[in-house]
Amino acid sequence: IVQGTQSLRDGKWEKKNLKTLADTYSNLDPVAAVSIFNELDDSTVAKIMRSMKPDIVGDILQEMTVQGGGNESLIKRAARLSDLLRLFTEDE
Repeated sequence: IVQGTQSLRDGKWEKKNLKTLADTYSNLDPVAAVSIFNELDDSTVAKIMRSMKPDIVGDILQEMTVQGGGNESLIKRAARLSDLLRLFTEDE
């Protein structure tokens, strides 16, 4: 995985697995999804979120800010994830 201005890339097999995870986490309550995402690295979470519907991603990011309750590190993580999502290219 290359971060920064370059796109984030993953193999075909990983895309299928990430889509399965995205479908699974999409069916969870945002509180549960955030709890799991807190144990994963940012690039993995961004890859999973990329396969989710925007309204579900929004609910999860909102929950991060609510759970953060002023916790600047969790709010900053939501912003970092948003930025990573921005870096994905159309062909991925």
